[in-house]
Amino acid sequence: MAIVVVGVVGGGYWTAVAVLVALFVPADTAHRAQRVLAQRPLPLYRGGAHARHLEGAHPLRSHPAGTSCRSSARYVVLDFAFALVNLAGLSFLGLGVQPGTADWGRMLFENRNILFSNPVALLLPALMIILTAGSINLIGDWVYRSGSPAQ
Repeated sequence: MAIVVVGVVGGGYWTAVAVLVALFVPADTAHRAQRVLAQRPLPLYRGGAHARHLEGAHPLRSHPAGTSCRSSARYVVLDFAFALVNLAGLSFLGLGVQPGTADWGRMLFENRNILFSNPVALLLPALMIILTAGSINLIGDWVYRSGSPAQ
């Protein structure tokens, strides 16, 4: 979908970023709403509101984040890694950054013809995309598990 929208609207870094944000934010918002609404019937929130003398307050307003913060942070970090790979893919296709701008996807595109004469010029940007996305995913998992009571 990002390829079609960026191709129709016109390429460019900010256009690609705006399209990727528009594609990833609704799913994150829906996930966050689902997690918060799943916490509504739990007696913990109702009891917490009563214990703090918030009789007329809505239970979720007394605990707006609930236990969904870590899960939401995990999805945001995961989506950031997906967006990084997608932006590199759009740049590889010529729909992301303009020529002359430093970008790993653009480097892959410009160096694809010299794979056999200089493989490092092609493999190093690809390796950096993989390592960065993998590192971001590991950080997201660490954030999710850091406060988990199960461990």
